[in-house]
Amino acid sequence: MPRSWFVQSRFLSFSCFMLNRFKWYNIRRPAIDPKHADPTYYENLALSVPLVQGYIDRLGEIWFEMFSVSRDVNFKRARDSTHWLPHVDIKQLKAEYESVKALETAPDSVKKLFSIEFGRRKDLTFQWKRALMNKVRQNELDTSSLEVRIAKHTALIRHWSKLLSEMKSVCAFYLFILLLRLIFTFVETFHK
Repeated sequence: MPRSWFVQSRFLSFSCFMLNRFKWYNIRRPAIDPKHADPTYYENLALSVPLVQGYIDRLGEIWFEMFSVSRDVNFKRARDSTHWLPHVDIKQLKAEYESVKALETAPDSVKKLFSIEFGRRKDLTFQWKRALMNKVRQNELDTSSLEVRIAKHTALIRHWSKLLSEMKSVCAFYLFILLLRLIFTFVETFHK
């Protein structure tokens, strides 16, 4: 019996020591200020800390604040579909007309007709796939490596998810079924 009391008291004193040594942070703290959503805000804040006594403690406080707010920021960012896909200039020409020499000297009104803006949705999807695949492509001929295939299917899944979030109707259910079908075909390609 005295031995268990000693272990409990040692644990209690260790817990008290840990409580005084490290600050507690709230992991579910809401991000009220919009500047917390900026990815470089905390980096700039840490770089602006002067090199005086308490420098390390101040950096720790900044890290705790960043960590406790990041959960809420990520949840808010997850609902915003602009972060899902790379930025594509919709004023550029469609992929099949990029190499046409006559369009280089054509007036802007003609170029606009052959742009992604006046094209179908598949033209925009193709550019998203191309942008994601170019990030991981090892050379120009790399079209079938695992990284490129994952990037291609990621672009397709994110495109369908964005389309579902844009549509607020009954046909969204059918698009969800198509999305599941796409995911299952993606999984089947890796099991072959």
